[in-house]
Amino acid sequence: MARRTRIAPALAVVSIVLLAMAAPAGASRYGTAGFPQYPSFPYEQRFGSGGPAPFIQDQDDSNKWVWQIDPLVYGATGTITFYNYQNAINPAENDPGMAGPGGASVNDWIITSPVTGETGFDPDRPSFTQDVDSIPPDFLTPDAPMQIASDYDLTAYHPDDLQPPTIFTPYENASMDGQANLFKFAFTVAPGTQFMNMQIDKAGNYYVARRDMQWEWIDSFEYHNTETGETRSIDTQFNIQPYPVSDAYGWCGAIPPADPNARQAMAGQLIKDIAFDVWANDGGPHQALKPFASEVVPSFIMRSYGIYEVDVTMLSTGVRQQFRGAAKSVHQRPVDVVIDGDLYPAGSRVEPGDPDFERWFNRVSPFAAGVVPFGAWVINEGSDYMQVVPAGTPGAVWHQNKFAGAAFLVRGDMERRINYINAGSEWAHDQVTTVGPPQVYKDLVDGAAMNPRTGDLWKRADWTDWAVGGLDPVEDGY
Repeated sequence: MARRTRIAPALAVVSIVLLAMAAPAGASRYGTAGFPQYPSFPYEQRFGSGGPAPFIQDQDDSNKWVWQIDPLVYGATGTITFYNYQNAINPAENDPGMAGPGGASVNDWIITSPVTGETGFDPDRPSFTQDVDSIPPDFLTPDAPMQIASDYDLTAYHPDDLQPPTIFTPYENASMDGQANLFKFAFTVAPGTQFMNMQIDKAGNYYVARRDMQWEWIDSFEYHNTETGETRSIDTQFNIQPYPVSDAYGWCGAIPPADPNARQAMAGQLIKDIAFDVWANDGGPHQALKPFASEVVPSFIMRSYGIYEVDVTMLSTGVRQQFRGAAKSVHQRPVDVVIDGDLYPAGSRVEPGDPDFERWFNRVSPFAAGVVPFGAWVINEGSDYMQVVPAGTPGAVWHQNKFAGAAFLVRGDMERRINYINAGSEWAHDQVTTVGPPQVYKDLVDGAAMNPRTGDLWKRADWTDWAVGGLDPVEDGY
C-alpha cells in the first residue's frame, strides 16, 4: 500500500469531529476546563535528571524501576516496570545494569561535561555519528509469544460511521519480534524506518534532529506462529504514520575510548515527543482509507538495553494490557547458536572470526513502552511544525487523543552504521568507559606502527584490539 502523508488540515476536519466527541464532558476543545495538564517543560527541565515520567528505583532490587501510571493524565492505571540489565537476553543474577557516561541512569537525559562544565549536547565537540535502519523481523528475539486480536474486532476503536467486516479469529502464538503492541492489537515496524545523523558529543550526550527521524507507513502485522511456523502478512484495518514533533535527546554509552564499533556492553536511550496519524480501512470493496485519529504522545522513551513489563488497565474499557519485551543490545546474539558443534549462547556478543559475526555485528533491537495520554497542549497543530508546549503558551490548543489509556510496547530490529568518528585530534571523549585513550590510538595510526595481532599496520578498524581486548599499546610495546 502506498505511503500516505500526514493528515492535511482539510482532511483533518473528519478527525477533529471524532476527536471532539471523545473530549471530556463540559470541556471546550480550546479551553482548559476539565483537561488534564500533561507535564510539558522547557528543555532544561523536560530532559533533565529525573525528568518526565520518572521511574522509581525499587529499594530491594537496584535493577528494577517502576513507573506508576497516573489515571488523570493517561486514563489508565497500572505500572510499567523497567529492568536495567546489560544483558537483557540472558540476564545474570549479578547483572550490574547499564550505566551511561558519568554514571547516567534510567531517568537521565542530559549529561554535564566534566571538561567544559557545560550541560547538554554540544555540537562543537563531536565524538561520532551513526545511522540506524529498520529491517524485517527475523522472529528470533526471544520475547514471549502472545495472542493478538484482529484490529477488525468490533469491541473497540472503530470509526463511528464505518462497519467492519466479519470478526477474524485472534492470532495465536504470535511472535513479537519487530512488532508493536498497541492496546490488544499488533503492527509490524515497517522496514525502511530510519534514524539518521544520530550525533553523540564528547560528553556522551545524544542528539537527533526531528528531520532526521523518518518512520515508514505501517499497514500490516507480520504474523509468525511460533508453534506451527506459519508466517503470513495481515493487512490491518488501522494504518499508522508515526512522526516526531520534537528533537530527541539522551545519552549514549558508546563514547570513545570505547570504540563505537567495539563489542563491549554499550547502549543508550533517547526521549522525544511523537505523534501518529491513524487511518482506517472501511472494509468495503475498494478498501478505502479514511482519517480516523491523530494522536500525540509526549516523552516517548527509546532504549537499547533492559527489559520492559507493561501491566496497564484502560479505564474506559476495563481492558488489562500486559506486554513484555527485552532489548537486544548491539552485536548480541538473540538466541543460542550452534555451529559445527560449538555453542554460542544467547546474549553473547560476536567477535571477529566467529562464523556468525556478520549476522549479528551492528544489529540492535531497541524498544519503547508507554501509554497514550488524554492529550497534550500543542502549537502549530496540523502542520509540519506542531510542537508540544506547556499549558498557557500563547497560541496553544488542547489536542485530544482518541486512544487514551492504550498501552504500547514498540520493538524494532535495526541495522546500525557508524559513519563518523572524531579520532583526529586530542581526546574524543570526556569520560572514560574502558581502557585506551584515542590519542594513543591516533599516534599508532599516524606513526605507521605495526599491530602484532594482525601483522599489518595499525588502522581504524584495529581500535578494539587494545581498547576492548585489554592490550595496552604503550606497556605492550607497540
